Amino acid sequence: MRQDFQKLFNRLQPINPPSGLLSKIMLSVETAQNSKLLKYKFAFYSLTFAGSIAAFFPLIKKFQEDLKLSSFSEILALVFSDLQTVLSLWQDFAMALLESMPLAELVALSAVSFIFLKSIKFIGQNFNIIFKSLNNNHYGH
Repeated sequence: MRQDFQKLFNRLQPINPPSGLLSKIMLSVETAQNSKLLKYKFAFYSLTFAGSIAAFFPLIKKFQEDLKLSSFSEILALVFSDLQTVLSLWQDFAMALLESMPLAELVALSAVSFIFLKSIKFIGQNFNIIFKSLNNNHYGH
């Protein structure tokens, strides 16, 4: 019986794969790898988006409280009450204004805003790609 199969296989002509099959397979593998990486990035940026939203409002409240406690608004009010003096002593006025500003909260608020905007940008640019990929995997296309 084994010899019969061997004779049968010896008579068969080898099948040549279609041209470009290897490049199509490699492209498919690369696309799957990129899709997986993109999904991880999308999850990361979604979490940073949620975290920045959660941190933004308490930081705003803290910034407002520290701004009220500092003399920033009183020093800034000098611009409207005594503009001539502010213009003549503008360097001292600028330094006093900067010294009274709650910089730590301002830096934290700027960082959270930057993270929020960066996350929104990534999510917006890749939203269609991610969900098209998820739909293709879900329905078996």
